[in-house]
Amino acid sequence: DEFDSDIKNKLATLTISRESYTNALENREHPPVFSNKLAIDAPITNQLSSGRCWLFAGLNMLRQKMMKEYNLDSLELSQPYLFFYDKLEKSN
Repeated sequence: DEFDSDIKNKLATLTISRESYTNALENREHPPVFSNKLAIDAPITNQLSSGRCWLFAGLNMLRQKMMKEYNLDSLELSQPYLFFYDKLEKSN
C-alpha cells in the first residue's frame, strides 16, 4: 500500500509494464476535461512526427484569424520558413 500510494511509483510501474510511453502517461483516474472549444472553419495542418507542434498550433490559430478577418476561403502559412528562422535566431 505504501508503494502504491506514491504517484512516482505508479508512473514507474505503468512505464515498465506498457509497451508505449504514451500509455503510461494516460491518466485513468480522471477523464480529460477541456474548457475551451474552438470554432475551426478550415482544415488543420498536421505536423505528423516533425516535433514542431508548437509551430503548427500557433500558425493554425493565426491562419484561422487571418482567414476570418480577410474573408478568405483558404490560406497557407509556411512552417519551414518560421522553423528555419527560429533555428537561426537560436544559433546566434
